[in-house]
Amino acid sequence: VDGESLRVATGEARSKSLVFVWNLSDGAQLAEINVKGRHDKGISALGFSHDGSRLVSVGADDDNKIYIWDWAAGKEAKPLASEKGGRY
Repeated sequence: VDGESLRVATGEARSKSLVFVWNLSDGAQLAEINVKGRHDKGISALGFSHDGSRLVSVGADDDNKIYIWDWAAGKEAKPLASEKGGRY
């Protein structure tokens, strides 16, 4: 939940691999993000940045990869590097 502007993000389980951002005031869907290829087994956690412009997702896959999204644009904002040079 983004407390500043009353937004909430939800993620689907299993293979649908979609994340939604909703306006709590009127229930309108603000964004739909396809995370297929990143979180193929669904989402285990979501959180907004302090300013509400970014959304962090944690996958339910065995590797629990983390991605940062520009949710308004519906795309990955910044890949995270692991200590071994891979991506989380």
